[in-house]
Amino acid sequence: MTVTDTLGVAIIGAGRVAGGHARAIYDTEGVRLVAVADVDRARADAFAATHDCLAFTDYQDALRRDDVQIAMIGLPHWLHERAAVDVCAAGKHVFLEKPMADTVEECDRIIAAAERAKVKLLVAHSQRYFATTGRAREILQGANWAARSSRPTPGTRRSASRPARPGSSTARRAAACG
Repeated sequence: MTVTDTLGVAIIGAGRVAGGHARAIYDTEGVRLVAVADVDRARADAFAATHDCLAFTDYQDALRRDDVQIAMIGLPHWLHERAAVDVCAAGKHVFLEKPMADTVEECDRIIAAAERAKVKLLVAHSQRYFATTGRAREILQGANWAARSSRPTPGTRRSASRPARPGSSTARRAAACG
């Protein structure tokens, strides 16, 4: 692919986040919106008419197009794994709305599918770059939470002779707080 090539994008899911994705595509040089897929025909058609792209009710039809290289997935979270794995299997790059999936195991399967297909996988989490998020992190990192709470710090409820079970929610919270 040369610098002058344009990447075609299909948006999977014409719901709440789709309009923002379409605006981002229009504002980004080198990409163009090719298609939208949504199980609701009327919603897909309305979105396509507004954003000048093709409408599908089955995202597999959009993924079969040669002019689509990237799929942006904006579906309910419980559908992320299936759609992302299908996009990878079609040889398309994946832009996946947060959260990546509902479980760590689902995330692992998505990552494995992207690696097998040798496609790029991006999980969108733009809020980490918001100034307010950065400031909140600074405040939280500097706070003395043990002095402010009557609840024990995660991972400290158990005695040293009985540590949290590896992989348990208590162990994960303790690791995140450490």
